Amino acid sequence: MSHPTTVLAKTLLDQAIMAPLGIALFFQVMGMLEGHSMQAAWKSTKEKFKPTVMANYVLWPAANIVNFAFVPPSQRILYCNVVYVSML
Repeated sequence: MSHPTTVLAKTLLDQAIMAPLGIALFFQVMGMLEGHSMQAAWKSTKEKFKPTVMANYVLWPAANIVNFAFVPPSQRILYCNVVYVSML
């Protein structure tokens, strides 16, 4: 088991920096790949961003605490995939 301070730091960094950036990047790139202008993609990103981040915060902080505390590094991607698929 990892040290609780390490687990908390990794979870906070993931949820405060990586999750919002990843969500924004995903919506922006998808909008542009769908043929929308950068401005239209940005407008869509702004509309979808808050509800998506809020939904993320329902599941992923707890899942990441388990991940960083108990799952061996070599199995973390598999664990995240199982959590993701189980929520579908």
